[in-house]
Amino acid sequence: MRQLIYLSESKLATFYPDRISLSAKFTDGLGLGPAKIDISAPFPGLNEEKITLLNQVVSYLERRATHFSYSELSRDGWIFFDLNMGYGTSYRDSGIPPEIDDIALFYGSFNQVERDRQSPLDLLLCGSTKHLRTRTASAGRMGSGTEWLYELIGKIEESDTLGSKELPDSVSTDALAARRGNMPAEIARWVFDVIREHHSPAQYARLQGFAQILFIVPAAEYSARLVVATPLLVQFASSKPVGILTRRRMQRELSRRHGLRWRKWQPDLPPEDRGRLYIPDGPDPS
Repeated sequence: MRQLIYLSESKLATFYPDRISLSAKFTDGLGLGPAKIDISAPFPGLNEEKITLLNQVVSYLERRATHFSYSELSRDGWIFFDLNMGYGTSYRDSGIPPEIDDIALFYGSFNQVERDRQSPLDLLLCGSTKHLRTRTASAGRMGSGTEWLYELIGKIEESDTLGSKELPDSVSTDALAARRGNMPAEIARWVFDVIREHHSPAQYARLQGFAQILFIVPAAEYSARLVVATPLLVQFASSKPVGILTRRRMQRELSRRHGLRWRKWQPDLPPEDRGRLYIPDGPDPS
């Protein structure tokens, strides 16, 4: 059984059996599929009914989801991802950390070969820490001027809890284009950079799962296209423990990304955030 890191039971409950039974062909546009997620039961904390629903939803999304690197993505569409990702918890921009972080963030970058050149693509997943299923180190506050995204994550959680499948109006085309001090595209890029710089090196692994697209930040001169999404589930891509050679390779990748020698990179966190952990209720599978 592969270990789940994150599972939104409230988002899971928004699916209906008649919708799950629909047939749709999986396409990724790059020959990367089909999506397959091994979610063998049992799951700690999930009853039989929820396990059955989870298997149905995953089966449905395996046919419907699009790889996040596909060029023609749309708001509220479902994506599949399988790539190296860093992750951590965070909290609203504030000088004083709360008792418990309430935001879960995942980031990853993917390079596709397109017309003999490398085209980088970034992915940012945003959700609530209440859906984390393993202890997770804090990455500190989300960063100055990021309240818009923090509030959006709260609105999505409220909508999921009420059983609504509709995304908040704040990610509609008109709302995203409305002029403001800090534009959503800028905020998303700032938060992506924060989690990339501040996550624990121990929380960097090959992850996979499904998420719903919130909005897409087009590529700019000095930054890649960024897909911002809210996850249904995130899990380790393998049921086997990460071996020493894989850990060394991923550590080299992190050091290279940060322009440092092997095993030299560490998150730059203020003293009040160092060593902070989010520990889920109930048994911790880690």
